[in-house]
Amino acid sequence: MINRIKDVSGATLIELMVAMFIGSLVVMGAYQAYNYVTKSTARENEKALIQKDIVTITERLGKDIRMAGNGLPGNGIRVALYTDKSDTLELFYNLELTGANPVADILYDDVKLFAANCLGAKAGGYICITGQSIDTIYKQISRVGNNASGEDTIYLSSKVGAGTFPKGVTKLHYCDRIAYEIQTADGEGTLVLSKNAIGVPLGSKIDTMNITPKNKAGTALTSGFENTSLIEVLVGGYIGKGANRNMLSETIQVGIRNQ
Repeated sequence: MINRIKDVSGATLIELMVAMFIGSLVVMGAYQAYNYVTKSTARENEKALIQKDIVTITERLGKDIRMAGNGLPGNGIRVALYTDKSDTLELFYNLELTGANPVADILYDDVKLFAANCLGAKAGGYICITGQSIDTIYKQISRVGNNASGEDTIYLSSKVGAGTFPKGVTKLHYCDRIAYEIQTADGEGTLVLSKNAIGVPLGSKIDTMNITPKNKAGTALTSGFENTSLIEVLVGGYIGKGANRNMLSETIQVGIRNQ
C-alpha cells in the first residue's frame, strides 16, 4: 500500500505580510477620513457660533449707536482709532433728560463740581460738560454728595482735564455710557460691552472691531469725531489655525440720529 501526503492549502508568510499591509492601509485611510470629518465638523460648529455672535452683536450695536446723543448736545460719540489693535467705541445718552447748571466755574484741575442740583447724577455714571467755544467732555462720576456748605457736589474719577468752563455759559448733563472694546487676556481677545462701570463679555470668539466714522459727505474722519454722521463698524473673529486661519466678519453702517 502506497501512502500519499495530502496537499494542505494555507497562506505563506509573504501572503500574510501583504494582507497585513493592505489591512493597515485600510485602517489608516479610515482613520484619516474620520479625523477629517471630525475636524471639519468642529470647524463648521465654530463657524456657526461665530456667525451667531456676529449677528447678535451687530443688531445690538446698531440699536446702541442710534440711541447715542439722546438728550445731550452733539452726537454723544467718542471713538479711539488704532493701527496696531482693535478700535474702541463709546456712546453716551441721557434718556431722563437730567442735568443742572454749575454754581462755580469749572477749572482744568477740578475733581469735583458744584451744581445747582444732583438729581439724575449717580456714582458710576457719567457727566457731560458743555460750554461755549470749548469741546464737550465726558467724565465718570465717582460719587455724589454735599460739601461743607451744603451745595450739591459731583466728585469725578479724574480731573476735568479741559477748561476753563465759566458757570454762566456751562451746562451739566447727567448721562450713561455704553462702550464696546476688545479686551485681551492670555493672548486671546474678547469683545466686551460696558454699561457705565460694569463690563460683560459678548462673544469669546469675537476679537476684532474696526470703526470708520464719517461725516455728512461720507468722508472718513480721523479726528473731529463730533462731526460724525455715519459710523461703519466691522465685527469679526478668526477660525482655524496656521494656514487654515480665516476671519469671519460683518460690516454695518449706522446713521447718527442725534446731531
